[in-house]
Amino acid sequence: MTAQRGATLELFGGTAELVQDPSSGGWAWAGEGEDETCGAAEGGTWYATKEEAAAHAGAFLREHAATLS
Repeated sequence: MTAQRGATLELFGGTAELVQDPSSGGWAWAGEGEDETCGAAEGGTWYATKEEAAAHAGAFLREHAATLS
């Protein structure tokens, strides 16, 4: 069975998709930062809650925000 789309997170100029695994109920994320760096939950990690996955995705998006110098 494939993961189900859960929500879109838009922060710091980037976007991440939160997805839920229907068999385990766990949550993961994949996204692209404003600097065009792509990332996802490490090593197929599934988080216990949607909020936990969103926190990790948000940290990635913050880390990959374009800087205005």
